[in-house]
Amino acid sequence: MSKSNRNAAKRGKSAQGRKKIQTGKKIPQKPKKPIDRVKSAVKGVLAINLANKLTIARILLVPVFMLFLAVSTIPHHIMIALFIFALASVTDWLDGHIARTRMMITPFGQFLDPIADKILVMSALVLFAGNQWISGWVVAVILGRDFIVSAVRLVAVQSEEKLIIPARASGKVKTVITMVSIGAILFMWGLNDYGLISVESETIYGNVDVKINSPRLLLVPLGNVFMYICAGLNIYSGAQYIWDARYMLKDELGKKM
Repeated sequence: MSKSNRNAAKRGKSAQGRKKIQTGKKIPQKPKKPIDRVKSAVKGVLAINLANKLTIARILLVPVFMLFLAVSTIPHHIMIALFIFALASVTDWLDGHIARTRMMITPFGQFLDPIADKILVMSALVLFAGNQWISGWVVAVILGRDFIVSAVRLVAVQSEEKLIIPARASGKVKTVITMVSIGAILFMWGLNDYGLISVESETIYGNVDVKINSPRLLLVPLGNVFMYICAGLNIYSGAQYIWDARYMLKDELGKKM
């Protein structure tokens, strides 16, 4: 065989080999190490804009807030919980302000921001009800409203149009008043923790008139007044949200019928 024929045969074999490699099975990639997954997660977080980072920070503050409010053995626990709640509430205003002024409004932020608010508010209300600071049925009403609105929001996001239904002004007013009410209730019970609130009531045991200092006689009804207002605003804003989503819900239900 001549030299030229041998070279042609080699080229033919290498072409066949390349063809086999191209048409063969894909070489499985090695699974990522845990450290690589952590690095990927960190890169993903760093890629999120500042407004969304503040929203995520608000969610991360919730367990810290719950810890201080729930553990009564921690000195000044209610006032510390109030400070953490106030800090988280400020991030709610700040992330929206930054998103609007710096053109950082994203579908992710529009979806996550109201969820962060709900997590913060509901964690406080559930603990309030557990401490018997407010009526449990008010918490149930607000929680039920939030579940319904979240379900509608999820249906909108999963629709073909990937809709993001923005909250109306009533929803924002509801959030502000609810957070202020929660802060006021925390402040009142914080003062009571220092013995600065005194409410005397008279109780007759047999023939003895006994005076009892019971701040709950003032704080619980006052806290319920705040929550009744919040419940009314929650119902109103929730009804508006569902009304705005009525055509989307009608289309989605029609596809599944």
